[in-house]
Amino acid sequence: MKALGYSGSTIVWHYAKFTMAITLIGVTTGAFAGNWMGHGLTRFYATFFSFPFLVFKPSADLYVIASGIAAALVGALRAIWQVASLAPAVAMQPPAPIRYRSLLGSGSGALRWVSQLTIMALRHLIRWPVRTLMTMAGSALAVADIGGRAS
Repeated sequence: MKALGYSGSTIVWHYAKFTMAITLIGVTTGAFAGNWMGHGLTRFYATFFSFPFLVFKPSADLYVIASGIAAALVGALRAIWQVASLAPAVAMQPPAPIRYRSLLGSGSGALRWVSQLTIMALRHLIRWPVRTLMTMAGSALAVADIGGRAS
């Protein structure tokens, strides 16, 4: 955007508006869904536990605190600042390709019998271990028998 003549403050304001719009959509959706689920859960509890009366009373201050538009802007401020501080020539460059090193040393005969696709998959798993662990945990939880019921 700087290469097209936009100033840094214009870029910051653009991304701040974008952040506020996303936050407003999330807050609105969350408020309506939370209110609807709160009423439903209150009715369920009143019926299931045979309470003589149970009232769901949402308060406005709760929604104001939960909205967090300022918190979203503070969270996005670093990213916005990094975008606005880039020089136009740097901002227009494509990202540098990932530099991979040889797996288990160069010229190693240990991986001679392994396919190239397997080596690429191993490199990916080693390069991003947190992503690998999170994927493994998500897959394990997806097939886990949480209730302990026998099949």
